[in-house]
This record gives sequence, structure tokens and C-alpha cells, in this order.
Amino acid sequence: MENNKIIRSFVSDLLTTKVHLAEAKTVNGKYTVKESRGEGFINQILLKSPSNAYTIQILNDKTILYDKPYSFFFADTLNIDNVSAYLSGGFYYLSIQNIFFQKGFIVRIVSTASITLTMALIRYAIRDEVYLNTGD
Repeated sequence: MENNKIIRSFVSDLLTTKVHLAEAKTVNGKYTVKESRGEGFINQILLKSPSNAYTIQILNDKTILYDKPYSFFFADTLNIDNVSAYLSGGFYYLSIQNIFFQKGFIVRIVSTASITLTMALIRYAIRDEVYLNTGD
């Protein structure tokens, strides 16, 4: 009779890079772009839309980090070091970088009218559980 013992281990220095991509998404109201649980960091949130009529909500460890309209970021893009908001080729871009989290994050878009997100890209790294089979 084979006895396979499984040991669950958290490797503190092991991060897995992940990418979440949503394209051509129509938003009318509240849309959760990505929700993830665990410990890690968001390398970049990149939004592209022909409209700037939306608010981005970022919750970090169940705390509101940002709940601001695009216009806030556009007006202060030179003053916030991890944010870039600009208009190029008829599209409004918003890039937010370097957000660390211990329990998880949620990224939402809220619009009062129907808008199209041409692209919503989130690159993040998160700690993974590692399962070791001892083979005993």
C-alpha cells in the first residue's frame, strides 16, 4: 500500500507573474476588472478607452486606495509618481503602477454612461502555495 503524504508549504520568495487582459468590454455601471486574493504586487494597471467618463476604484487589502475619476489622474499625472494619464490617437490611457498588497486587491471601473474599454490590462505578481509530495 502506497502512502503519499502531501506537505503544503509557502515559499516566501516565490512569486508568480500573471496577466489579466480584457478587450472590447462595454461598461455601463460597475465592472470588476480583476479581483485576486493573496500577497504580492501589481506591476501595472493599463486602461485604454475612447471615453474618459469613468471612475477607477482600487481596493488594496480591503482598503480603498483610489476611488477617483479619470479627470483626477489626467489633471495630476505629473504630480503622482506611479500614475500616467494621457490622450493619444483618440484614446484615453491610464497607467497605474507599483501597488503592493498583503491580502488581495480589487480593480473596478464605474461609469454613469455606457463606455467601451478597448483594453484593460493588469500585470501582477502573487505568492503561490507549493505542494510537495514526499512520496512516503
